[in-house]
Amino acid sequence: MHHLCTLSIFYEIQKEICVACFSCPVLSVQEVNGVREYVINDERGMIFNVVHSLIASTTTCSCKDFDRVGLVCRHMFVVFKDLKLHNIPADFVLSRWCKNSIIKPMYDIGDTVFGQCVTNEERKLHVNRLWSDIHCCVAIIEDKPNLFVQFAQLIKEQKTILLSSQHHSAHVTSKNSTIQQFCGATAPSEVNVLPPQQARNKGCGKRLKGGKEVAIQSKKKLRLCRTCNEMCHHDRCNCPMNKSA
Repeated sequence: MHHLCTLSIFYEIQKEICVACFSCPVLSVQEVNGVREYVINDERGMIFNVVHSLIASTTTCSCKDFDRVGLVCRHMFVVFKDLKLHNIPADFVLSRWCKNSIIKPMYDIGDTVFGQCVTNEERKLHVNRLWSDIHCCVAIIEDKPNLFVQFAQLIKEQKTILLSSQHHSAHVTSKNSTIQQFCGATAPSEVNVLPPQQARNKGCGKRLKGGKEVAIQSKKKLRLCRTCNEMCHHDRCNCPMNKSA
């Protein structure tokens, strides 16, 4: 396992195996129709159920550590020990924790980028040989204009043939297609989920008054005029009767 995983992940797996061997007793085992269920008590006193299918060779644990992190938990190692497995099944060795997923050289040829694991050297060898042949041809015809033009025309023809055969125009990825491929879903034709309305959370947070209520409250109060003896908006100094007199 040490030659596949990184050093930190290897130590983490070692820790889980030690806990599974010495601190996780099996409380009960039941088998029904080729499905074996283990009830395991771990070192923290918590009880978990591990289900192993003898037919499909699948193992699931109620702690969901493998689903969340991608590493085999101590409870599943107890089951592997009971099954007398000497190696972790390949289904439980995810590439995200392997050394090969970290070291991935990229080879750029024109507008095409190849990504590969460091253990696969075949493509790298072919790419290097191809570039060597191209540079050799260019060095031979560099001082021969006629051959240089013919070679350039030949390269253009081959490029056109390759692009037409692969339908290059149909495979040009746009920003939307890249996002759709990353998210695993396409954008819907109709958007039903909209952003919420902007909240009025500024100020002291008092109740908002309506226009009618504001108009009523902003209306001037009536007062008694001593000249005309009426409740109005003027006083004795501004009474129209004084002006008329």
